[in-house]
Amino acid sequence: IKRSHPDVLIEKSVIPPAENADPTFEILVDQKLVVSKSRSREVGPGVMSVYLNMEDIEVALVKARRKRRPKTQYGSQQAG
Repeated sequence: IKRSHPDVLIEKSVIPPAENADPTFEILVDQKLVVSKSRSREVGPGVMSVYLNMEDIEVALVKARRKRRPKTQYGSQQAG
């Protein structure tokens, strides 16, 4: 995400799961839930793998940018 969108601020927070609950992976953009995965694939001891659709994240980032700065253009929008 940071490579494609260097202006994005990324915060990581690890919240211990409740007892007998599946671990959940979530991505929020401006406090709105974009991705939530409760099932993931274990690739090693204590290491989980999650598939993310980057298009969903990209759409959420564009919407958040428009809401915050409606007159500013970014990247490919300037070429048009």
